Amino acid sequence: MGEQPSPVRVLLAMLHACIPGWLVQQMNGVLQSQGISTSLTGERVNEVAVSASDQLLTQLDDLLSTDPDEQRVNPLALVRASLREPTEFLLSVGAQPVRRDEFVQAANPGDVFAIAPATWSDIDARLHEPGLEWGAWKAATILLRRRDEGLR
Repeated sequence: MGEQPSPVRVLLAMLHACIPGWLVQQMNGVLQSQGISTSLTGERVNEVAVSASDQLLTQLDDLLSTDPDEQRVNPLALVRASLREPTEFLLSVGAQPVRRDEFVQAANPGDVFAIAPATWSDIDARLHEPGLEWGAWKAATILLRRRDEGLR
C-alpha cells in the first residue's frame, strides 16, 4: 500500500499511545470496584496489559495497513475482541462478572466485565477525532473508487 495516508498514521499513533494505559485502567477499575487489592495484583495487571496490547496493536497495525477495500473488520471490533486475556486474568483473581443488559450481552458475550468500548472516546477522548477522521477517510476512499469504477 506504500506510505500510509495521514488519517491512518494519526489513528495508529494515538492507538499506540492509548491502548496500554486503557487496559490497565479497565482492569484496575474492575478490581477496585470489587474490592480486590490492586497492591497485590498491580504487577500482574501491567504484565497482562502489555501482553494484550502488544497483540492488539499488532492486529491494528496489520488491519490499518491493509487496503480499505480488503478490510473485513473495523478497529473497534478488534479492540472489543482483544479482551480475552484481561478477562481471564480478572476471573483468575476472583473478580465476578457484572450485570449487563441484554443488548450488551448479545453484542459482546465474552465481555463479562462490561469493559469493551462502544466508541473511540470510551478508550480515550484523544481517539475521538482521529477515529472519526479515519472513518471518513476510509468511506471517502471507497466511495471515490466505486465512482471511478462507474458503480456510484
